[in-house]
This record gives sequence, structure tokens and C-alpha cells, in this order.
Amino acid sequence: THRDVSHKPEQVNLHSHNFYELLYCRNSGGMEYLVGVDRYRLQKGDVVLIPPGVSHRPLFPEKLTEPYVRDVMWISTDFLGQLKRYFPELAHEPLMYSALLQIEESNREPISWLFEQGIRESQRDSEEREMAIMGNAIMLLVQLRRSRLKNEALPAKVEKPGRLDQVLQYIEDNL
Repeated sequence: THRDVSHKPEQVNLHSHNFYELLYCRNSGGMEYLVGVDRYRLQKGDVVLIPPGVSHRPLFPEKLTEPYVRDVMWISTDFLGQLKRYFPELAHEPLMYSALLQIEESNREPISWLFEQGIRESQRDSEEREMAIMGNAIMLLVQLRRSRLKNEALPAKVEKPGRLDQVLQYIEDNL
């Protein structure tokens, strides 16, 4: 887990990973995010979940209205696989396949705190560091699942596709 801050627009190429990536948006700066072929307008408190193998990239506006601040957590497929052994309900968990989870403002505190705690644990130099990071990741997944199940998460709105989105859709469909 780490924090990234962008003060000006950056060019980030479309890419994918072999792990899950969770982004917690602390300040959006007018950002949009492309996950697969869907484009989402980011707001403070949003959680973007990108599964392994899914192409994605941030879409910067011409000028940021504020710094784009996000906390980033990477979760390996092996770690999630181990969790699924102990908690079989995770095998069919829609949360792990959703691209955007918009958390109501009144329910953001625990999620924000857990991302912050993940950053602190990642920076520690102790024997317990890995255990603490794993425990924190589990607690974060629990909190995100609770928010979704309690309908504390708002339905994500997919933005109207632009020309780039149509080109990417064509490429995805015709690989």
C-alpha cells in the first residue's frame, strides 16, 4: 500500500497487472478512470478495483482542479486464493469484479483509515510488518464487502464513452 500524488496531468499508457489493484481516491482533481472499456468519473472517497488482466489507465483532464491523490493497494491472486480457501463465499464475490465502488460520505471513515493504516504498516521496519499488512488487507476487504452488502455503496455510473473508448472497445473485441 502506498500513496501517489499527481500535481499535473501525466500520460499513463493502457496497461494491466497480474494482481488486483485497489485505488482509494482522496482527491480526484477532475479525473476519470478507464477500466476495461468503461470510463468512470472519480470522486473523493471512490474505490476503484481493477482485477488481474484488465486493461486500465487514468484519464487526466487538461488541467487538474486539485492534486489527484490516491492510495494504492496491490493484492496478489495467491493471497486472495488463500482467503477463498478459508472463506468460500469470496469465490463468487461481485466486489472483486466491480470496477468502481462509490462510498457514501458518511461511511468513508473506516475505509479511509484502513488505507492510511496500510500505508503506515508498509513503511514500518519490523518482523510483524507482513502479518500487519495482510491483516489490514483482510479488514479492508471486509469493510468494502460490508459497504456493498449494506447498500452503503452507491451504484457506479459509467460515463458516456468517448472516441478513445470506442477504439479500445474495438481492439478488445477483435484481439
